[in-house]
Amino acid sequence: KLETGAIVHVLWQPDLALVFQDLLEPSWGAELGFVAAGQVVGLHRLGVNMNFGMLQSLCHHQRAVALGVYLANGGLRLAPWKGEVLRLSEEDKVVVLTEG
Repeated sequence: KLETGAIVHVLWQPDLALVFQDLLEPSWGAELGFVAAGQVVGLHRLGVNMNFGMLQSLCHHQRAVALGVYLANGGLRLAPWKGEVLRLSEEDKVVVLTEG
């Protein structure tokens, strides 16, 4: 599903093709994947309203970049607005870019 989301973004904005190509270049060593929401935000914050900007900040402290979320009840959301309010559950995942 993540690859499909990236392809859709490239179709909407062809200039992003170079960005995805550079980010996912094997020699760069970046990895794109899913991390359990509780691992990123802490179990005590599950079910609590937070915005995507706060989620990005929490990921940054873990040496990762939050690119979006996969909501168990709502599908994949890539590059949401920083002010978008999220209420993450145990089943949700955070889409992250990390150093390989």
